[in-house]
Amino acid sequence: MERENWLDAAKGLAIILVVLGHCLNHFDNEGFHRLCDIIYLFHMPLFVFLSGYSFYWVAEHKSFSRNVLDNAAIYVIQSVIYIIFNICLQRFIATSNHYTAVNFLTFPVIPVAHFWYIQAILIYYCIFWLCERLVGNTAIRRALEAAVAVLSFVLSRFTDNTVLFRICYHLLFFTAGYFLHLFVKKMRFDMTGRLPGCGAISYLGINSLWIYIFHPYVTSAVKAALGAFHVSSPLSGLMIMLVSALVFPLLLRLVMIKTGTSRLVTIR
Repeated sequence: MERENWLDAAKGLAIILVVLGHCLNHFDNEGFHRLCDIIYLFHMPLFVFLSGYSFYWVAEHKSFSRNVLDNAAIYVIQSVIYIIFNICLQRFIATSNHYTAVNFLTFPVIPVAHFWYIQAILIYYCIFWLCERLVGNTAIRRALEAAVAVLSFVLSRFTDNTVLFRICYHLLFFTAGYFLHLFVKKMRFDMTGRLPGCGAISYLGINSLWIYIFHPYVTSAVKAALGAFHVSSPLSGLMIMLVSALVFPLLLRLVMIKTGTSRLVTIR
């Protein structure tokens, strides 16, 4: 299966926006906050939409159970690590979120920090798996999937629960991405052409999961370092934080591949 380079580039742009949005939150700057509000309007819907587009290959090869188990393992391992990290960190500095041992019991239902995305993907896989198993007619199955996505989006407008809102709200974008891929394949569009000048951004897209999982650790560390070294310029601090949050997860990936521990993150 040939990679669709445009998809990797799009994922690269999406993960840059995700990281930038989180970085902007670390600075007490009105202009940064306004930009952050704009980015938050679409950065995760875009990221989930692209995940839905990629989901076509899971559905095509009927690999629902394998991908559910892989994502569940990633969710559990990384959530536990994140909780332990924050509990230890809280002994020395004030953190934006306070975690206790209780979170080890609640995270399967109430995700910690940014891991809500992986939890949502797990739920979406299960929804599509049920549709595949219970509905044999393709047209009816597609209509059911679309109906569930639309109803879920409507439900999100009537809930104050953050977890439920995120899951219900983003299912529509995931389904739209999946349906777009179905349309592309049906119309036999060739989407495998390479985009000039997008090599670096595509590389970020290919490794977007690593960046997504580990960038909060880096932004927290850089924030502490900026304070320790008295970096007062918000723009300079933002650029240092953004570049670090994109680069260090990639370096960690290389180290973990060399040491044979990368499966703790990507499973396969």
